Amino acid sequence: MTRSTLFAYLAWLTCLALAMTGSAGAAPFAYITHGVGVSRYVAVIDTSTNAVVAQVATPGSGGFGVAVDAAGTRTYVASNGTNAFWVIDTARNVLLATAAAGEGPIGIAVNPAGTQAFLTNKNSLLIFDTSTNKLTRSFSVGNDPFGIVVNATGTRVYVAASGSNEIAVFDPTIPAVIARIATGAGSAPLGLALDGARNRLYVANRDNGTVGVIDTATHMVVKSIAAGVAINGVAVNAAGTRAYAADGTGVVAVIDTVTSAVIAKIQVGGFLVSIDVHPAGTYCYVVDTANDRVVVIDTATNLVVKSIPVGRGPIAFGQFIGPAQAQAVEYFHASFGHYFVTASAGEIGKLDNGFFAGWARTGEAFNVFPAGTGSVPDVCRFFTEKFPPSSSHFYTPFATECATVMNNPDWSFEGLVFGVDVPDATGACRAGTMPVYRFYNNGLGGAPNHRYTTSPAIRAAMFSQGWTPEGVGADSVIACVPS
Repeated sequence: MTRSTLFAYLAWLTCLALAMTGSAGAAPFAYITHGVGVSRYVAVIDTSTNAVVAQVATPGSGGFGVAVDAAGTRTYVASNGTNAFWVIDTARNVLLATAAAGEGPIGIAVNPAGTQAFLTNKNSLLIFDTSTNKLTRSFSVGNDPFGIVVNATGTRVYVAASGSNEIAVFDPTIPAVIARIATGAGSAPLGLALDGARNRLYVANRDNGTVGVIDTATHMVVKSIAAGVAINGVAVNAAGTRAYAADGTGVVAVIDTVTSAVIAKIQVGGFLVSIDVHPAGTYCYVVDTANDRVVVIDTATNLVVKSIPVGRGPIAFGQFIGPAQAQAVEYFHASFGHYFVTASAGEIGKLDNGFFAGWARTGEAFNVFPAGTGSVPDVCRFFTEKFPPSSSHFYTPFATECATVMNNPDWSFEGLVFGVDVPDATGACRAGTMPVYRFYNNGLGGAPNHRYTTSPAIRAAMFSQGWTPEGVGADSVIACVPS
């Protein structure tokens, strides 16, 4: 199927949907755009609840390709309806920027460093500097380029040239196309999924109903798996043990990547264009353009467990699920009577293995944004040993409070450790976030300590124990974090 044929079918589905309906940051998030002439927003799905938690208004319709950066702070959407790409701030779920992208943008991907966005349009591979969203280079990669993926080191970009029946291998460090891998006459490769750890690239071949398997070390096709009738999209789990193929006829094929055998076919219905797997590998998300929904499949049972309405004509071609949400984990030191939170993987590992003696998890944690997003404040962290035998940490998202503690010789500034939003003057948090409460122990035991929690029950308990709330508004909210 050619680019124009696929678009024609999607346009027919859009018209059908219009006729039928009238004219009228824990878990990662999925981002679903919409086709030409339908919903003008990107739906944001919280994969912990499988519910739409936000709608990001866009400057037009016609979204197609979706990519989330490795930090989970930006989502990029290729829009063939506006001949542009859109940049979404995922912390606030707002449109940050748009940039011209030539005629008919389709696929989009971001390098691991988040510094370059790669986009396919009707004729070319385009490279953008994400700091400016300006085009830096363009290259010919074959006829009708569609899907695009980038490897974990950012040194290889793979592009499905559907009109040329080949995969172009692009080295952005040169930059140049260094290989072209034939996928077979009449294959029309569309979607791509990369398992870099095992040197495998999975190719959704639309017109012959197969999933091709390419060895990325040798640039050779090593398998061609009969997976259905019209395979539009493909995804692979993080373990590399299962691949999932979205068939335009409404079926998801489950492939055992060790044996290259189709081990299940899941009847979903509708017209399936795009598919992705949760980072934990527990669920598969399939976009059904015909029925205006995202279908959730339990990968343990291969059963459909949820159908999520997302607006008319949904499309999300590419890797549309972001990374897992960062969390701040709470610990307690029984001898000191002190609490401590950290989002540092290194510190969490050392605390859990006993490197820092006396600390144990409380079972509490809350989601946070990565540091350095530029869209929400970064949290200042301070440390003191001025109250032996115990030590203590202090966190604040407020610049004035951070500056005050900076000038206190008893406290040492340790850095900006993660991001949070701040409440308004009444202590209210915006939609999609929840309040964090900070309590001070009033120096009990001879040393200061603060506790940070999102739990109303713990908040009440700290009150009853005589700790002092610190924050904004009647409820003393110190920060707002992803819910």
